[in-house]
Amino acid sequence: MKYNFSHISSKSVAGICSFIIFSFFTTQHFYAQYSPKSILLKEDTIIKKNCLRPAIGFTVNNLAMWPICRYPLKKEWAYISLKTMKYNLSRGFVYDNDGFQTNNFDHPIGGSWSFINARTSGLNYWQSIPYAFAGSMMWEYFLEKEPPSFPDLISTTIGGAALGELSSKIYFGVMDRSKKGFKRIATEAGCFLINPNEFFSDVLNGDLFKVNKEKSKKNVLPLYLNVGTGVAFFIDRKLPVSGNMSLTLNAVFQYIEHDSIYKIKPFDYLDSDVCLKVFGNQPLLNKLNLEGIIWGKKIKSGMNGLLTAGIFQHYNYYDSDTVFSDSPYVPYLVTSTSSFGPGIIYSIENKELKRKHTFKAHFFGILMGAGVTDYYNVKKRNYNFGNGFGSKIVYKLKVKDFINIKAGIEHFHIITDEGMPAGTVIDSQNFFDFKGDNGKVDYFIFTSNVSYKIFKNFSAYINYLAEYRNIKSDIYKHIKAKSHEINSGILYNF
Repeated sequence: MKYNFSHISSKSVAGICSFIIFSFFTTQHFYAQYSPKSILLKEDTIIKKNCLRPAIGFTVNNLAMWPICRYPLKKEWAYISLKTMKYNLSRGFVYDNDGFQTNNFDHPIGGSWSFINARTSGLNYWQSIPYAFAGSMMWEYFLEKEPPSFPDLISTTIGGAALGELSSKIYFGVMDRSKKGFKRIATEAGCFLINPNEFFSDVLNGDLFKVNKEKSKKNVLPLYLNVGTGVAFFIDRKLPVSGNMSLTLNAVFQYIEHDSIYKIKPFDYLDSDVCLKVFGNQPLLNKLNLEGIIWGKKIKSGMNGLLTAGIFQHYNYYDSDTVFSDSPYVPYLVTSTSSFGPGIIYSIENKELKRKHTFKAHFFGILMGAGVTDYYNVKKRNYNFGNGFGSKIVYKLKVKDFINIKAGIEHFHIITDEGMPAGTVIDSQNFFDFKGDNGKVDYFIFTSNVSYKIFKNFSAYINYLAEYRNIKSDIYKHIKAKSHEINSGILYNF
């Protein structure tokens, strides 16, 4: 059996190998301190570890998804045979030309299912990652006609772990086993949409609609959730006084394990925000940012200060489309689905004035990222794959539970090598050969947000986003561009 890795850069291979080695050698060190050897605490239940169940789970998931794609949906890539499987094994990894959302969100969602299967089987964060990897390998090699995609493997495995942790914590935050009747049905239905795997796990364990008369876990989990709706106005770079309107749905979710002062487990701290756009010409999923700690320490500073320092995992996703139908310009398109790096979070609270200041600073390496390009446009792909680094600085101010102010800046530096040479004609022989066009790009995204409490749990908010990108192509003309967006509406604080 012959594998061809010639299309994979040494930096990509080195990055993923380093992460796998890091995971292997640190798994036992981290969890030997914080978890019993054969059990894991999940909600109110002690679950025995089962290493076979998640393997069966991702196999069943994959085999259940493939016929749906093959027969009702008639996806071209789903027409597989023994011949395509043999070809994929001999061809090795490539760079596919699927759409931005498919590669950078849909695949991580699929990976999260395999990851959650392992988590619900009693495995910890580190022990669950190999199942997301194995599920992706199975899908890429045997259940697609196209050769296995290296970016898909990375984003499915690592991005899937991040999204799996997010959906699991939201699931247990929403689930209230003390409810009955219609409220319980509505809760179960919502939980199914949030995390189908946890839902089916409850079915298999006999917990579906089981009533727990004791205090609901929803009331003791350290969760913070805000959801809102409003209107976004997208400003085109060439027409600064005109733009495009969209209805938005926004959500901010935080999970902070306050009791873990000395023992921090992966995702004891998690912060995420998402923005959906409907009734406009923009993609439904506009933004999804997530950061979670995977190792670190908390240090008390004075009476009311707390410093958290450690290694964080990041998942960043920004998607947009042309503002006007006659404009080829895409305002922004950037993602880092697989990113890790050091970070600090410092918060200090003045209880007399009822003010809380929070400062965050992160630097992370990007194992696999993607950014829009004005030159590479093959099939559904108008973006480059690449590696690089990024950073994030955020400041928050909370005043008397009435006013919340947030400002931040993010930077993504993505380098693309193994690009398509100038004048190349794409055919069946080189269709999967290129990351995009050679060069590097810097994205700067500035965001600010102000919300003001107007009635009980309701707040009015206004968001501003400014994006600047500088594309330095090795072959083509350099491009600088910027765009602006204003989003305002009503927020509900749970």
